[in-house]
Amino acid sequence: MAISDKQQVFINNYCTNGHNGLKAYRKAYPDASDESCKASASRLLYNVNIKQAISEYKAETKAKLEHNRQIAIDMLTEDRTLLIDQAKAGNISAIQARTAITRELNAISNLHSATITTKSDSTTAIDTELQAELQAVAQRYKLRKANEQSREEKTA
Repeated sequence: MAISDKQQVFINNYCTNGHNGLKAYRKAYPDASDESCKASASRLLYNVNIKQAISEYKAETKAKLEHNRQIAIDMLTEDRTLLIDQAKAGNISAIQARTAITRELNAISNLHSATITTKSDSTTAIDTELQAELQAVAQRYKLRKANEQSREEKTA
């Protein structure tokens, strides 16, 4: 049995409103009474065709979200790579941007510290890489300061 236009409106609303059948039914059938909405929404949710359409809607949405998530990961990874030379040269803004991008990548990749209790190998590797970058920048900064002080002492 095919899904009617009104049933499709019900399905779309049901999947986007937090799975509230009553509200979804009211959107699809605005002239229905409250009692009718309750009973009819329940009946629709037990309908095999509606259940199948809801499952398909959820699967399509999940696939779209995963595709968009992967695009975001690819873009952030590319941006992070483009900043590596500037970060290695000691550009503080580049280091901060790389750090922010790394945090965002961790969050998008479900590696956010608030959502996991143990670090995976990939987050440990990223943390180690960032720590090494920051140490290298600090070392270069110390050398620059020492050189500046040395020049000042020679001119004084």
